Amino acid sequence: MKYPQYNFVPVYWMASEDHDFEEISSFNLFWKKYSWHTDQKGAVGRFDPKGLEEVIRQTPEMDSIFKEAYSSSNTLSDATRYIVNELYGHEGLLVIDGDDSALKSLFKPVIEDEIFQQPTFTCISETNAGLEQLGYPIQVFPREINLFYLDTNLRERIVKEGDVYKVLNTSIQFSQEEIKQLINHSPEKFSPNVTLRPVYQEIILPNLSYTGGPGEFAYWLQLKGVFEKFNVPFPILLPRNFGLILNKAILNKIDKLNVKINDFFVSAEELKNTWLNQNISEPIDLQEEINAIETIFEQISQKAITYDKSLKEFVGAMKQKTISTAEQIQGKIQKAQNQKFSTETNQLLDIHNKLFPNGSLQERTDNFLNFYLNDKDFLNKIASIFDPFDFQFNIIELTD
Repeated sequence: MKYPQYNFVPVYWMASEDHDFEEISSFNLFWKKYSWHTDQKGAVGRFDPKGLEEVIRQTPEMDSIFKEAYSSSNTLSDATRYIVNELYGHEGLLVIDGDDSALKSLFKPVIEDEIFQQPTFTCISETNAGLEQLGYPIQVFPREINLFYLDTNLRERIVKEGDVYKVLNTSIQFSQEEIKQLINHSPEKFSPNVTLRPVYQEIILPNLSYTGGPGEFAYWLQLKGVFEKFNVPFPILLPRNFGLILNKAILNKIDKLNVKINDFFVSAEELKNTWLNQNISEPIDLQEEINAIETIFEQISQKAITYDKSLKEFVGAMKQKTISTAEQIQGKIQKAQNQKFSTETNQLLDIHNKLFPNGSLQERTDNFLNFYLNDKDFLNKIASIFDPFDFQFNIIELTD
């Protein structure tokens, strides 16, 4: 049987309505942190990116794509759209910005139901109770109303107090009739929170499957009942790819230290101790001598108590003091041995910190620009290596 051929178009959904500026306010480039400071409020996609020009000036290695995006765009959304188009436009990329009046019009039935019936709170609360019984950690907790009021420099929660709907931290409020009219005429004024954003995305662009990381997976599992309530198909959940990238310099250091990449998948201290044990030809261990000390003091104790039983406690204390001294001597010797290999162990720990910054995954800290700025074909190489249906951890060696 011959199957039909399909052409797939990559899609990038912009979370431009998010107001968590702290989450995007900094990035790491070549192990140096750069931060964007601004007093702008509300949906981050609407921020004026001109303030980023100073950050860009501090990074002489920065590619012209980013310089052009942040200097010529009116909003962060426009700048981001420009960047992803420059990087992936050749793939036929489709960029969707949820902060759009026409798209929000398609979301109006959900907005109205959420405002007046508040089903999301009930659905997720019931699911959370079941997950907790199974021992599954809860990632998100629903609000009674899971919508924000969105306006210029403003994205604040909507709450109901009596018969009035209020926008937190503002003087804005609506009667039931007023907020119903607002939904009908200005749906763009409403922004879904984390519990309703997936529903909004799947209404606009239904997916057969959703690929996400562990944190995203966790809260999507809480949303099945919400999708059923709003009669929106719930996609198949697939874990995304994970990868650890090793450049040529790191590969050379690993080879020189005679270690394997799998050795790094432990804590830094464990890695160091394992390497020292393998490379110190005669590790110092005074346990035999300490055992002898214990035997000698036991003999002394037996003789002492024949004359005065109260001497047993004194002899015991002296024994412990002598053993402690021997252990201190062993520590001093080990420190001297370790000092002999300080250059190698420092290199080892430096590699570990680059691969697992602060004990976390490389992807949590390293910006892709660390690799892209040195190799403009980096993204294409990664795309050719990753297999969306291969759930193993990928170790990627960049030898060029």
